Amino acid sequence: MMENVMRMEDKIVELPGKPACMLDRDLAKVYGVETKELNRARERNPKKFVEDVDYFLLTQSEVTICHLDWKGGHLPYAYTKRGAYMFATILNTDEAILHAMSIVEGFCLYSLLMEEIKAGRITMKPSPR
Repeated sequence: MMENVMRMEDKIVELPGKPACMLDRDLAKVYGVETKELNRARERNPKKFVEDVDYFLLTQSEVTICHLDWKGGHLPYAYTKRGAYMFATILNTDEAILHAMSIVEGFCLYSLLMEEIKAGRITMKPSPR
């Protein structure tokens, strides 16, 4: 289980001026659905998802920040912790059931890590690219 949590944590993205989020394609993999299906589920359940609170559409500059290999077309969506978890209430896949808590735990671990870094108790080396 811890291995899954660490992978979830690694998929969390922080963008300037935005809450921590997961990209739609990564979240779709977690829930065992296609990206298109994930976003359609959100569209079919507008009462459960608040734009700019639970999800937002990335801008082209945010796509660059995320180092996405984007070739044009529809910009990706990003989902906050609340939005990511909300899919567990509407998707009916085995993965949705198994990974709902992993997503929340990943965001919690990420939050704790950020608190430790901000407090100066731990430091991180830049990753080589």
